[in-house]
Amino acid sequence: QNDLQLWALRPLTAYPDQGTGTSGHAFVLADYQLPAALKKELTWSNQMTAPPQVYQMAMQRAIRHFDDHAQEIIQRQIDGHDLDAEEREVIDGCKLMQSIIHDVDNGLEQVRSFRAHEEFLSQRIIPLMYDTFEGYDEETAKLLEAFFGCYSLAVRYSIARNTRQLLKQGEGDLLLGGGGSATPTYPDLPDDQRLQEVALGFLLSQTYESQQQQQQQDGKEATTTRPLIDKVIVGCVEVDQVLENLEIV
Repeated sequence: QNDLQLWALRPLTAYPDQGTGTSGHAFVLADYQLPAALKKELTWSNQMTAPPQVYQMAMQRAIRHFDDHAQEIIQRQIDGHDLDAEEREVIDGCKLMQSIIHDVDNGLEQVRSFRAHEEFLSQRIIPLMYDTFEGYDEETAKLLEAFFGCYSLAVRYSIARNTRQLLKQGEGDLLLGGGGSATPTYPDLPDDQRLQEVALGFLLSQTYESQQQQQQQDGKEATTTRPLIDKVIVGCVEVDQVLENLEIV
């Protein structure tokens, strides 16, 4: 009897380059529960066809806020008021903030990992926002807080969607404009299954043939099929994630 066991760690973490580290950040094989519509009911991201509606509304509200603020100053100029340097800077700042909002929205097309997303915000977007205005009034601060809160929901949806596309089409098709992929692809990946279901189900379904000598006089070996993975260890940060994974297995 062989007591050696095989345990799988981080079963939902994967690299498209099979771990060689040439493709940047790892991606997570998981779908997420999100508020797809304005109702409070949550929907799994693999059942959604677009980011949550609340994100689209928050983005439009933020763009309109900076547009109204700039137009108010421009209207004073039309009425004969000579704008000072500070007012001109405010107009330029409002245009830049609108551009930043459009940039983070366009970035959803290619975002695939939370770490890459955090780097994008901390290294590019947040410093640019601090450089645009010396400070923000309370209304603007609350509006931006609400926008980025809803944006985080859109990021979860986009990461799950882009990960699924990457698995189906390969990294070249998703990120390089159709250049193909040298890594394995899974074009038949079912859309009605969550990515964590696919990943855990794949691991737990792996088997191997074990040959054991029968305790008989003939001394022949018997071949039996056994599970390849004895235990799967999944990192969870919320109780619901524990329950969801237990439901899968």
